[in-house]
Formats: sequence, structure tokens, C-alpha cells
Amino acid sequence: MWKKNFLFRAHEAAPLKESENELFHDAEPALDSAGLQMEKFLSVWVQGEGEDDSPSMYTNIYVRTATLDFRTRAGFLQPLQGRSHQIKQMLTPEQKGFLRESIRISCVTHRNSHALIKPLLPASLRMSRLISSQLVVWAVVGLICLTQIPVCASATIDVYYAPEDQPIDRVVGLYAHATRYIYVSVYALTAPSVVKALVEAKRRGVDVRVITDRERLNDPKQHSAVNTLRLAGVPIRINRHDALMHLKQVVIDDAINTSGSANHTTSGNRYNDERLDVITDARLTAKAREKFLTMWNDHERFMTWTQ
Repeated sequence: MWKKNFLFRAHEAAPLKESENELFHDAEPALDSAGLQMEKFLSVWVQGEGEDDSPSMYTNIYVRTATLDFRTRAGFLQPLQGRSHQIKQMLTPEQKGFLRESIRISCVTHRNSHALIKPLLPASLRMSRLISSQLVVWAVVGLICLTQIPVCASATIDVYYAPEDQPIDRVVGLYAHATRYIYVSVYALTAPSVVKALVEAKRRGVDVRVITDRERLNDPKQHSAVNTLRLAGVPIRINRHDALMHLKQVVIDDAINTSGSANHTTSGNRYNDERLDVITDARLTAKAREKFLTMWNDHERFMTWTQ
């Protein structure tokens, strides 16, 4: 059986590096919360058929809550209600987006082994144990199905509009899941969440590269954001030519590329009328990757930015 755990702090878009088992295995059960400084967690288990690193079919999704005092290593558990719509409401849109993209990337990665997401249907009540106490666990198979997980058999394009969908938050979720490379070519880059996600990706060994527009670096916010990336070891290239480097494209792990009008800015996420297309297709992603690398290696039109 294949299974993977995503352990979220209550309101964070990306899961922790630690799994539920790693974080809660040695925690002592807490009888009450008096004197404890509790943090709330949402633990999502995705299960299916296949080997640990090669899922071939997704069959079940489980969600449960837990709280933990890191100082005392004591946990306090609260059983969930048994209605799937209540559990679905527990996850934020950003968490649902991360789970959707995580499963999609895994699905695309294993396309050559005929991976296919089985239609997710309601399942029966399951019971489990967490840090030596019983916790009611409901199989919420329809949870992520409601966030439009695609079948692997064909390309998918998910469209997000600003401000209502906050598209740059979707991009941040993609960055958090990247394992091999992130190639960014974007006209404007100022959003702190994007900078943070790219720096974190660099630190975990992902090949992160950025191409941006030379004139945009006259903006103090853009200069600061791009310089933060440079200091973190992310190579930056800018245009030598007098026209604009006006792309808004991201390429990730030979699996996903994004396009649209939205820059990596707070205004492009929350205020402007913008569009972001998230394209899951190996062929189209390869074309986007080739375009980025052609620009990256074109020393007549682009140069390294060193401040």
C-alpha cells in the first residue's frame, strides 16, 4: 500500500517537513490544556495502491486534528465530527490547493507507469490511534475530489483569477512542492511569500533560477526582493536589450508550467484583475523549459545581475 502524510499547522498553506508520525510519535497524551501552549495541526493522509515512491492509484483520504505543546511534548486530541462537509471546511483553500498540486505532480511523475487517479467515492468510518489515545477518523474521500484533481490521462489547465482566487498563493504552493527545479521568468517580483518560498526551495536543494526585467529593478521593492534571492544563492539574469522582459512564466520539475497576466506581486494577487493558468502537461512544460533555458543561455540578450 502507498501512503503519504501532509501535516499542516492550522492556517499555513504548506505542510511541515515532519510527518504526523515523526512529530507525534514520542508525545505524551495531555489530560487537559491547563498551562500548555498548544498549536493546532491538521493531518491529512492520502492512501492508495503502489509502492512507497510510485503510487499507481489513489483510493482514500483521511483527515484528523491534533494539538501539541512543543515545550512539554504533550498532546491534546479533539475528535472530529462525522460529516464530510465539516471536515472539508477545516482545510483552507491554500491547503486544498497544495494537496491538489501535490497529487497532480505525483500523478504526472508516474504517467509512464499508467498512473491513474481512481474516482474518489465516499468510504466508511475508520478508526485509528494518535499518541496513545483513540481519535475518530472519517474517511473523507470526496474532500480533495471537490478541489478538481485531474485524471492523468490528459493535460489539465486550471485557471485562477485575481483578486478572488489569489493566484500567487497557488504558485507559492507549487514552489513548496518542487523537488528538482524552479525556473521563473517574471516581469515583476515583489511578493514576500514568493521570495520566502523560493529561498526555502533553494535551501532544500532545488535548482532555482530567475529571469526578470532590468528596468523593474529601479523599483526599491523589486530590488530588495531580487537581492534577497541573490544573497540566498539564487542566480538572477536580466535583459540586456531595451525592450521589456515581460513574461510571467514558471516551469517546475518537467511537470507543470504556469502562464498568464499575474506578476509575482501582492497587488497582482489581491487587488488587480489578473489571470493565472496552471498547466499540467509534460509536452507543454518541456516547451516552456526550452524557452527559459534558451533565454538563460543567450548572453547577447541577457546578463547576470550582481547588483
